[in-house]
Amino acid sequence: GVEFLKRKSEKPALELPKLPEKEDLAQVKKFFRIMGELLENPWPNSEDFHRSVEYLAELSEEQANLVEEFLLPKWSSVLLQSLDSSLLQNTLDITMTIGEHFPEALNTQEYLGILWRVLEGAGDPMSQYTVLRILKQLIDRENSALPDYIHESPSKVNTLLETLNRPSEFLRNECILFLKFIAKSDEEICKMLAFQGLFESILEITKQEDGVILKDCLQLMKMLLSDFNKHFIREVPVIIERLKHLINSVAYNPALEFMIEACKDKQGKLISSNQVYFSKLIKEISSIAFPCSSYQQSRTALELISLLVHNNQSLVKTLLNLQVHSWYDFLDLVCSYCIQGQESSLTFELLWSMCKTNKEVQSSAVSKITCVPGYKEDPHSVPPFNIVLNQCLEERTNLNLLCKLLEMLMLDNEVSKELATSLPIDTNSANLPQKVVPILTESLSAKKVTSLVPVTRLLITLAHNSSVGSQCLQPNLETCMPLCLEYILEDQQIPQSLCACLVGCIAMHAPHIQTLVLKKIGYTGFCNTLEKLTSLQEFTKAEKQENLFLDHRTFSMPLVKQFRSASQTIKKTLLTEITQNAPDSESELAKLVQVQDKLISNLQDFRKYQPSQDTSQLNTEINKLKSENMSLQSEVESLKLKLIEKDLEAKRELRGIYQAFISAQETLELTQFENLSFNRENTILKAKIHRLESELGLQTPNHSQKDFLDLQEQVNNLQADCEYLKNLNEIKENQNQELLEALGEAKTNQGVKLPKETYSQATQATTETSQVPLKKFQTQVMQKPSLDLLKIEEAPRGPPNQGLASLFEQESIADPFSQNEEEPFSFFSKITNSTPTSNPFNF
Repeated sequence: GVEFLKRKSEKPALELPKLPEKEDLAQVKKFFRIMGELLENPWPNSEDFHRSVEYLAELSEEQANLVEEFLLPKWSSVLLQSLDSSLLQNTLDITMTIGEHFPEALNTQEYLGILWRVLEGAGDPMSQYTVLRILKQLIDRENSALPDYIHESPSKVNTLLETLNRPSEFLRNECILFLKFIAKSDEEICKMLAFQGLFESILEITKQEDGVILKDCLQLMKMLLSDFNKHFIREVPVIIERLKHLINSVAYNPALEFMIEACKDKQGKLISSNQVYFSKLIKEISSIAFPCSSYQQSRTALELISLLVHNNQSLVKTLLNLQVHSWYDFLDLVCSYCIQGQESSLTFELLWSMCKTNKEVQSSAVSKITCVPGYKEDPHSVPPFNIVLNQCLEERTNLNLLCKLLEMLMLDNEVSKELATSLPIDTNSANLPQKVVPILTESLSAKKVTSLVPVTRLLITLAHNSSVGSQCLQPNLETCMPLCLEYILEDQQIPQSLCACLVGCIAMHAPHIQTLVLKKIGYTGFCNTLEKLTSLQEFTKAEKQENLFLDHRTFSMPLVKQFRSASQTIKKTLLTEITQNAPDSESELAKLVQVQDKLISNLQDFRKYQPSQDTSQLNTEINKLKSENMSLQSEVESLKLKLIEKDLEAKRELRGIYQAFISAQETLELTQFENLSFNRENTILKAKIHRLESELGLQTPNHSQKDFLDLQEQVNNLQADCEYLKNLNEIKENQNQELLEALGEAKTNQGVKLPKETYSQATQATTETSQVPLKKFQTQVMQKPSLDLLKIEEAPRGPPNQGLASLFEQESIADPFSQNEEEPFSFFSKITNSTPTSNPFNF
C-alpha cells in the first residue's frame, strides 16, 4: 500500500480514454496502452471504468498482439486485484484470450494458484465456468503444469468433485468435460478421483440426464478406467444396477463400451474377475445382441459377449439353457443370426469361442435343426433355426453361410454327426443328408460351383473320421456316384478336388467304391486331383489363420483343419487296397511301394516340422524320425535285392524259352522243306495225269482193248497217289499250326514279345509254300535285334498287363535328408507316371 501511494504521488492521474472504433487501429492501440496503465492502479468504482474494461475484453478477442504488448506483462497483478472485484468476469475473459493465444504464459504455478482460488470460492458460477475453460486449455498441452500442481495437494481433487455437484447445470457439464481431459492425461489423478467417489457422482447424474450429457458421463467413466480403477470398479455398490438400467436405455452402446474397456488391461489381456462380475448382465446384453424383432445387431454387444464367454465354462453352461425372448433360447437365436444376421462374422466367432470353451455347445446347437413343435410363424420376429435351415435348403439361398455353420458344429464331434444324421428336420422325417444330397446331385448335373462347393464341404465334414456319417451318406450318394466320378475326371480344379475328397471319405468305409474309383479314375489321377487344393498358396496361408469364417468363399476353418489329413488317409487306404489285391508274383513289389510311400510321408512330415523352444525335445524327435527313415531305407534295399534275384531268375527262364523257340524254328524249317518236296511230287503227278488224260482223249478204235485197260489202271493208281499226298500234306499243315500255337502260348506265359513282322513272316512262310525259300526267311528272322536270344544283356520290358512290375525300375532311392528337394520323390513319380490301361489297379 505504501508503494502504491508513493507511485500515486509521483505520477499524475490518468483519465479514462474514449471507447475507440474497432476499425481505427491507432485509437485501439492507444486505448490498450492507457487501459493497461489504469489497471495497474487502484480501480475507480465507476460505471465508465466498468464499461471500458468490458470493451477491453471484447477488443482482446480480436487484438491478441496488443494484449501481448500492453496487458500480458502486468496481468498477474491485475488478476489478483480483480479477485474481490465485480470486474472478475471481465478479467477472466481476457485471461481466456491469453490462454488461447499464449498458453505458455499461464502454464505456471502462479497463474494456476490464482485460477484455483477462483474455482474454490463460492462466487459466481459463471466465473468458475470460465476458469474451467481456461484450465481445459492448459491441461490439453504436452508440458502442462496442472497435473503436478494437483499432485502437490491432493485435496484439490475435492474441489473438482464439489464443483461437479454444484446445482448449476452448465457448470456441472463443463466440469464433466474438464474431468475427461484430466482422466486422459494422468492415471494417478484418475485413481484419486475414484477414491473420492467420482464413479458414484457420475452414476447419480446418469439418473437425471439423457442424450449428450449421458453419453459424456459414460465416456468419462470409460476414460477413468486405469489399470487400478478396473479392479476398483467392482467396489462401487451401484455399478451393476445402474449399468443394467443403462443397457435398457438409448445409451446402451456407451455402457457396453465401458464394460468392454473394464474387461481388458492395457496389453489387451482379459481381466477374469471383471469377466465374471459383468456376466451377471448376460441376459440384458444378449437381448441387445440378438433382438428378436429384427436382424439388426449391436456389434458392441457381440464383442462384449465374446469377451465374457472366453474360457468361461460356467457362463457357457448358463447360455446353453438361457431363454432370451419368450420361448427363444440363446443357441437357437445365435444359429439363426449366423445365417441372416447383420453381423454374421462376429456371430460366427462368438459361437466358435463357445464351442472351444465347451464341446457340449456343438451338439446342443446341432439339436436345433430338428422341428419346432407348435411353432406359429410371426413375420415380425426372427424365426427359429429349423425354419431358417429349411428355407435355405429349399430356396438354395445362403448355402455358404449355412454349410459353414454346420461344418463348425460337427467338426471333430461324433455326437453332433450322429444327431445330424438322425434328427428329422421337416415334417416328412427327412434328415440332413437326405436334404443336402439332392442339392449335390443338381449342382453336379448343372455344374453350378456356387452351390457345389459349400455342400461338398459340409458332406466332407460329416464323413471325415466318422463311420456313422459315412454309412449314412453312402446309400444317399450311391445314385450320384457316377456323376461324381465323371466330374472328377473333367479337370483338376478346386471343386473337383473337393469332390474327390468326398468320394474318398466314403470309399474308406466302402471297398466296392474303392474298386470303382481305381477302375474308373486310377490311383495317380485320383491323387493328383485330390492334392490340387493343398497345392494352392491360398490354402497354405489359410492354414495359419485362427479364425476363417467369411474371409474366403471356398475355404472354411473346418475344411482347412481336416482336408490335408483326410487326403493322406484316403491315399493310404487306396494304396493298401492296391497292395492287398496285387498278384502273388508282385507281392514283394507291392510291399516295396507301400514302404516307399511311408518313407515319403515321413520325409514330408520332417520338412513341415516347426521347431519348438525345447531343443532337446526337437533333437529327440529328429533322431527318432531319422532312425525310422533309416530302417525304412534298409527295408527298401532288401526288397530291391529280392526283386533283382527274381529278375535274374526270370532272365534264365527266358533264355531257355528262346532256345526252345530256336529249335522250334529249325523243326519248322525241316517241315517246310518236306512240304516243298511233297508239292513238287504232287505237281509231277498232276502233269502225268494231264498227259494220260490227253492220250485217252486221242485214242482210236484201232487200239486194242488191253491198252485201254492198262491206261485206265494207271489213271486210277495216279489218283490214289494224289489222294495220299493230299492227306499227308494236311497232316503236315496241322503239325505246323500246333507249333505256332505252342510258340504263342510260350510268349504269353513268359512275357516274350516278338516283333510283329516276325510273326507275320513266319505265318506266311508256313502257309504259302510257293513264297521265298525258308533259308531266306530264317536269315531275316535272325537279323532282328530282339531275337538275338543268346546275347541278352538285360531283361526286356514286359507287356502292358504286367501290373506293379511295370512300375518299378532298379534305381537307388535318394537320401531322404538330401538338399535336393526333388530326389526323394523320384521313385514315387516313376510309380505314378506309369498307367497301363489293362492293369486293374492302374498306377
